[in-house]
Amino acid sequence: WKYFMGSTHLEYWSGLLIVPVLMLSKIFLGIYYNLSVWYKVTNKNLIGAWITISGVLVTVVVNYCLIPHWGYWACATATVCCYGWMMVVSAVLGQKYYPVSYPWTKIALYIFITISLFFCYYILRERIKSIWALHLSSLGLCLAFLLVILRTEKEEFRKLPVVGRFFQR
Repeated sequence: WKYFMGSTHLEYWSGLLIVPVLMLSKIFLGIYYNLSVWYKVTNKNLIGAWITISGVLVTVVVNYCLIPHWGYWACATATVCCYGWMMVVSAVLGQKYYPVSYPWTKIALYIFITISLFFCYYILRERIKSIWALHLSSLGLCLAFLLVILRTEKEEFRKLPVVGRFFQR
């Protein structure tokens, strides 16, 4: 992404390392949004407010404890902790008040694979000096993830109107 930002402010490039951390937090936020439907459907909006307030408290505590030591990394960590906390609390309470059978194993597997691929990329980035070799390696990691998705979700792809014909038995 640094090449899209231009080279007039090189000091911003150091902050790009927190982008994957913030992207993980946005994944947690997206899952939380999807899970938060239960308290709206059951008319327990006050519980949703308490979940939000607990997220604020997590953010404040993590920032207070870590900013002196980690600087802006603490803010990214606080965001992951906040949204992760809200996601977990909403999932647990949602199963209590409005049970839905989510594919938790598959969701956890995708998150684990994504984080693992990021660390593989990070290791490759440190070892591969050629930008083209790094891009090809990164493309290989993306293709590996795509193959995992295609294999895991084959039945779901079959149900799609246009794409489904490519996944027929």
